[in-house]
Amino acid sequence: MTTNFTLNPVNPDHYKKLLKFGEVIFNICNKVNVSPVIYGSLACFYHTKNENMKVNDLDLLVPENSFPDFINQLKNHKELTYEKMQYPSIVVHSDDLKIDLDSIEKYLFPRSASTESTKIDGISYNILNPDSLIDIYQEAVDRMPRTKEFDKQRELYLNKIDSLKNA
Repeated sequence: MTTNFTLNPVNPDHYKKLLKFGEVIFNICNKVNVSPVIYGSLACFYHTKNENMKVNDLDLLVPENSFPDFINQLKNHKELTYEKMQYPSIVVHSDDLKIDLDSIEKYLFPRSASTESTKIDGISYNILNPDSLIDIYQEAVDRMPRTKEFDKQRELYLNKIDSLKNA
């Protein structure tokens, strides 16, 4: 069943621009025959419906073997810049907007890949289930260096975990 998600986060203008940018990336996904899974802050926002949350970027899980096809398609979009990271991800930028294409094999498995279908601004998305999202955030917290520079990020992830558990 597909739901129609209509809430806005605390940064609605940025969020709307991000969704428009997301349409470009989802069109590329279609061209390379990939069905991405949304995780990260948009998935957390979707599950918690917390309109005080910020959605600053989009995080998408895609098969790592599709990265070369994505890069070939991204080369056709001069308005976009991208960087292949050391870890299995491609970061795509459009002005101040960012979308991460992350390896589904690295970031999701062996967790459940079950998703929920929703429409946001008329576009259909598959969003990762809350339990797997909690596990991903917890793993990130556990692997994060215990230094002062990561304190804010750690607290953000722990708050998202709590929000998801209480949703």
